[in-house]
Amino acid sequence: MKLTELVRAVRENNLDQIIQSDLKKLEREKIIIYAMFSIAIDTDYQLMELSEESGRIVQVGGMNFERLCSVTEFEYLVDQYLIDGRKSDEILVIEIIDHFFSQ
Repeated sequence: MKLTELVRAVRENNLDQIIQSDLKKLEREKIIIYAMFSIAIDTDYQLMELSEESGRIVQVGGMNFERLCSVTEFEYLVDQYLIDGRKSDEILVIEIIDHFFSQ
């Protein structure tokens, strides 16, 4: 899925609908958003369970995934960036990615 889909789900309070059934039993801070290959606007993202081996980069099925943040942190960031006013999903994605690159 694209990050814009996650932003839209948070804005519409529909995040539970896109969380895979095997992850729904977890607390949201244990569900991590990972970027396929590397974090970017056009990258595909997947939700995965946080594990003890989870580092910044994880390998699943021979593919590398880079950690963005937990679902809880993502929801917080979307809410915080919306405080400044109405923004499109695409603008929110850019601001959230910039947030992580500026750390």
